[in-house]
Amino acid sequence: MRDFITHQYNGKIELLKTWRNRYSISEYPEKMIINLLYELLTTEKIWDELLQYFNTMDYDNNRKLYNEFADAHHFVFIRRRCVALNIIRPILADQYKIRSDVGNLNFKGIKSRVKSASNGDNKNLEELEYTYIYYTLGHELIYSWAACGLLGMNKEEAYKAASDIQIQNLNYNSYLSMEDAFNKAIAF
Repeated sequence: MRDFITHQYNGKIELLKTWRNRYSISEYPEKMIINLLYELLTTEKIWDELLQYFNTMDYDNNRKLYNEFADAHHFVFIRRRCVALNIIRPILADQYKIRSDVGNLNFKGIKSRVKSASNGDNKNLEELEYTYIYYTLGHELIYSWAACGLLGMNKEEAYKAASDIQIQNLNYNSYLSMEDAFNKAIAF
């Protein structure tokens, strides 16, 4: 799974580089944080569906719907993309204006850093980029965890498989708990 995380990390870095080149310094911080919000709202919205991936059965009462992680992850990616495009995208601008928290993230505080970074504060810009990578990688692990559910794993087995660490007393049904747990896994 470390290769998967490394691949996702490199993809996030490349995405940030693309945005740095595409947008002016005054635009880039807000574009990055709007994209962070887009990803976090998508996970928040699809959370209950992700939990159901641990309760699935095929026609033969087999809990394992996929044999390969790549196939299960691709299914989760497609579902996530559908939710993002059809449900989150139409409300994103309004949510950016009104949200003060998204998951465990103090979004109101992030927006104040956006203003400073847009005015040339490199320290705040660096912190925003770190926040973007930290949270989006954590959410990539949430999707990997859900894909493991489609492979027939229970929630605890899937957490160990997706994160390569073990944390005691996790509430596997809580979005906030799991977001925090996967963010801790990223920090390792």
